[in-house]
Amino acid sequence: MMHVNNAVYYMYFDTAQTTFYIQNGLLDMRRTSPYVVAESGCRHFTEVSYPDLLTVGIRTAKLGNASLRMEMGLFRNDADVASAECFFVHVFIDPQTRRPMVIPDAARAVFEAIVVG
Repeated sequence: MMHVNNAVYYMYFDTAQTTFYIQNGLLDMRRTSPYVVAESGCRHFTEVSYPDLLTVGIRTAKLGNASLRMEMGLFRNDADVASAECFFVHVFIDPQTRRPMVIPDAARAVFEAIVVG
């Protein structure tokens, strides 16, 4: 088994949230991102190794007017407890001015569907 570097965990989490945005029609990779990351963090509990089978769970922890906090857990193999937890605070921005804007209704509905409070 090979060690997975801590920076790779962020790649897993970033891929999961980007995939979530694309699958829900919230991100078109040919255009400017509708949000910026204002804050992120990761806590590690147990090591993951190659070739573990990894699953990322994703939820909305806080939904504001222009921002939200996405939280994710990284699970190895069939574990019920996360090996790592991560969060990202996304601020939605106007693509022209790059200033914060209200989260569009369609996006808000997607995030509300996965709110865990």
